[in-house]
Amino acid sequence: MKPERTRKKGTYATVDLGTNNCRLLIAKPDGDYFYPVEIFSKITRLGEGLAISNALSVKAMNRTIEVLKQMAEKINSMPISQARFVATEACRRAVNGDEFVERIYDETGMSFEIISSQEEARLAVTGCVPLLSRSPDNVLVFDIGGGSTEVSYAKISPEKKVILQGTVSVPLGVLTIADGFLSNELLKSDYNIVVEKVAGYLKPFDDVYHISELVKDKQLQMVGTSGTITTIGAFHLGLNRYKREIIDGMKLSGDVIRAEKEKLLKMSKNDRLKTGAIGKHREKLILPGCAILDAITSFWDVENITIADRGLRDGIILDLMQRARDKVSYEKRKTKDG
Repeated sequence: MKPERTRKKGTYATVDLGTNNCRLLIAKPDGDYFYPVEIFSKITRLGEGLAISNALSVKAMNRTIEVLKQMAEKINSMPISQARFVATEACRRAVNGDEFVERIYDETGMSFEIISSQEEARLAVTGCVPLLSRSPDNVLVFDIGGGSTEVSYAKISPEKKVILQGTVSVPLGVLTIADGFLSNELLKSDYNIVVEKVAGYLKPFDDVYHISELVKDKQLQMVGTSGTITTIGAFHLGLNRYKREIIDGMKLSGDVIRAEKEKLLKMSKNDRLKTGAIGKHREKLILPGCAILDAITSFWDVENITIADRGLRDGIILDLMQRARDKVSYEKRKTKDG
């Protein structure tokens, strides 16, 4: 199953193979956006132990392959016009990342590409564009992943095209932090260490692109995507069950986000486990995520943050749709000129 193969026009597929999650999206165009035909996401913890061994473990690869086989079946059951399958930080960092991608192809037929952090950032911003206001045209998007955190600064054209200005990839994610500390819970001292480390990566980025000045002049939109910020949104609303239609696009002030973060820090592990918005799959990861989020929101204290339950997958689908439109336009011009 090779990327961008052609069968029948109008249905697109993507798989985002991350450090903690594996996500499938199959969609059809709907004007400038799309509507999902199939959404499937599974926590595989591909990057488990990566911070220590610098390699993907056999167990992590095996369970990821089983999930990818399920995804391949779903894709093969539909008339897909174009597809793109991407692997991110875990495969970028692991010494056996390329070997694993070859194994995926052998066992599932899915041809993955290990994309750069810059390409990951561009696609994540592209996926969030539909949530942005027309003004200001400066946007900062942060994506707290399992193996790394991507922060991207972009300008959005009047046609809502992404003009990426710069990115910084912070080599700290919720899974690598959770694996990096020996205690069952992220202690306050450890939490503060993470905040300081993340801030250390943000300062040079800020010095180059003067993000703080844009914040001061209220000329910046900030969007957060990932399980951490969406969980905080659900926690704030007191949801017993996560509802994407409520969370995606909601806005929270920096003060509210910090208040909810403090509540989570003061709760016991058992109390967090009992909270519907968190649950057993995310409990170990929520405090590491909060530490990263704390660093970002403290460094750039914006009035409101837009929560996005979208990102890389959405950006890939929109990118494929744009390529298809560009191809049609090119062929029409070629026919006319010919």
